[in-house]
Amino acid sequence: MRYLLSNAIGADRLPRFQEVSAVFGRAHYSWKINANLYRRGLQKIRLLKDIEAPDIYQDPIAKRVAGIEDTDVHLVDKPIEALRPLFGNKNVAIEVWEFPELSTQDFTGDPRNNQVAMLRKFDCVWCGSSFTTENMRRHGINAIHLPPPVAAFVDTATESLAGVPAVRLNTADFGHAQFEDLEDIISRNKKIYLCVLAPYDRRKNVKNLIEGFLASRASHGSILIVKLILDNVVTTVGNINEILAVHYGLSATSDSVVFVGAYLGAEQMANLYNSCSFFVSAASAEGLNLPLIEAMTHGRPVIAPNNTAMKDYIAPDHALVMGYEEAEAVGPIHALHEHLKTTHFPPSARQVKTAFGKASKMPKAQAEAMGGRGAAFVGKFFGIKEFEGRLERFERDFL
Repeated sequence: MRYLLSNAIGADRLPRFQEVSAVFGRAHYSWKINANLYRRGLQKIRLLKDIEAPDIYQDPIAKRVAGIEDTDVHLVDKPIEALRPLFGNKNVAIEVWEFPELSTQDFTGDPRNNQVAMLRKFDCVWCGSSFTTENMRRHGINAIHLPPPVAAFVDTATESLAGVPAVRLNTADFGHAQFEDLEDIISRNKKIYLCVLAPYDRRKNVKNLIEGFLASRASHGSILIVKLILDNVVTTVGNINEILAVHYGLSATSDSVVFVGAYLGAEQMANLYNSCSFFVSAASAEGLNLPLIEAMTHGRPVIAPNNTAMKDYIAPDHALVMGYEEAEAVGPIHALHEHLKTTHFPPSARQVKTAFGKASKMPKAQAEAMGGRGAAFVGKFFGIKEFEGRLERFERDFL
């Protein structure tokens, strides 16, 4: 069995700061990361070939030149509106849609905006979570739960964080960022809470995360490090206080909240994970939440809600579960937000505060034991053996 993988998105889809307004709710780098996890998993257990946009291989002559056989299975890891089948082959979409609702209409006259119709054109849809799988099946879509083997590729080697610039929370004076050395900050703090998020992504619930932390006892004698996902071309860590003030209406100043925006390699991220006492996520909707899974794989105790994709691996036995509320998602939270009303599950600032308070009182031995149980769970659930087992069931039932 050979698989073909197409996943080109284009650099212009990366969310970036603009002079007039920020770009929220757009597809971005995460599709590349997700596709690479499936690529590496399939390379271990099957034959795999990367292809460009399948549109250029529709003619039989083009397929012969490219060495594409009719028995090849075409995998497409892209936003729903960008899906394109390869005619004459089995086609599988890889999706991580994080809302209960799916579009059934051709909004603005564009048939690509009808998500259900787009997904039904594929022989099968691999979903990163059981939440997405169940939602798609309710719409009559041929979906199965087949997440990528995240735990199989988590690096354990570490690299120094010296020289990585960091800034403190100060929305009152966002025009004058004062840079510090991340390694130095970590060395001077015994208890560190870590979060990884894209500040333009409203699903990450950054305002409630920060306000809840600052209101909790955890902010006394410990710090929250927020690793930002940025383009580091137009938007750098120096912009973060302006983003929080202008786009989120946050008004706060504290040395207990530190932001990092530089690109960190896998070994530097391993160092950052290992440096934290707890990893935290206050996300309102997730298709996978890769940093949370990676932190658990490193044995870090985690604080997170068990909504959407996180239902699969956040449970009281191996995580400190954060409360959340059900609400209508308002504003540019995804590409169809002006037409498709969706539900999400944001933890309030009060619920974030409560979770941080519980973590601050948890004995170190108890937290470490919880982290160990979490590592064992995700190591199996997102391991290569489980991935191959799910793949074998797919091949048996659908091919």
